[in-house]
Amino acid sequence: MGPDGWTRIHKNYDMDASKLLAPLSCDPNALLTTRSVRRKRCKFTQSLNSRNVLPARANSWRLFLTTMLFLLTSHVGSFPAEAVSLSARDGHIARQPRCTDVQIEDATKMADVVVSGKVVKLMQDAAHSTNEVRMLKGEVEIKRVFKGEEVVDKMAEIMPGRLRPHKMVMVEGFGDPGICRNSVRERDTKIFLLKPNGNGELKLNSSVVTLNLRNLDYVDAVVHSE
Repeated sequence: MGPDGWTRIHKNYDMDASKLLAPLSCDPNALLTTRSVRRKRCKFTQSLNSRNVLPARANSWRLFLTTMLFLLTSHVGSFPAEAVSLSARDGHIARQPRCTDVQIEDATKMADVVVSGKVVKLMQDAAHSTNEVRMLKGEVEIKRVFKGEEVVDKMAEIMPGRLRPHKMVMVEGFGDPGICRNSVRERDTKIFLLKPNGNGELKLNSSVVTLNLRNLDYVDAVVHSE
């Protein structure tokens, strides 16, 4: 077979392949060169378009996707939150339980000791730290006792001061993932809601409260209302 014969065969093959791979078209000339199945599909599509079925289906899908997006975005806040930390030992990601928090009024009533104080020194709490969580405890200089003065007197160490002696207590629980606002720095002055830990020290019972005039008056009012 000569070169011209091979050329004709390749041209015919290309034409047949282009017919099979051509997209569905409703052009009358295209229908003559496609198979009967493709003609039936084209007629069915024309029928759906004439009845506005396809636009209706498109609107239904659009409504469905919009509804799902709204549900997902409106419930993001209700999904369980987890604190994530990296394990220094094996490099695996460890998920800590969700922290829980309550209103200042409820937290004040739940606490055995409520004081305002200054964080003098922070140190690592090796007894409660893990590979995933670094816990701290700190020496807190008592400024004012709102609740639990008897407990404070038993646990406090009297330290000499320039003007007058002051009470110093050890507080643990800084960095506890179960408490939402659990971090402090040295020289911070905060309101602490505490409980005895059973070892002669105090521990955080709920989140650390920012020290300002409003919170001082509010905590004092809650304590005196009990």
